[in-house]
Amino acid sequence: MAPDKKDVTVGLVLFGFGLSPLITAAIVRYLVENYGLMTIFLSSRMSISVILPILAVALKYQSKNEIEILIRRTLMRLILVRYL
Repeated sequence: MAPDKKDVTVGLVLFGFGLSPLITAAIVRYLVENYGLMTIFLSSRMSISVILPILAVALKYQSKNEIEILIRRTLMRLILVRYL
C-alpha cells in the first residue's frame, strides 16, 4: 500500500488480528486431531517461513518489477537452503 494510506493499512492489520482466531481455531483443531501436533508445528513453520517474506516484500516495495525480483530471490534462497 502507498504511504499515504497508512490508516487503511493499520485497519487491515487490526482486522486480520481480530478475525484470525475465528478462522484458525477450527482449522487447527481439525489438523491436530487428524495429523498430530508435531506435524502441524513443522508444516506451519515451513509455510510461515515462505509466506511472510513474500508478504513483507510486497509491503516494502511499490513497483511490480521490484516485487517480482525479490520474490524470485527469496524462493531461490529457500530452495538452496533446503538442498544444501
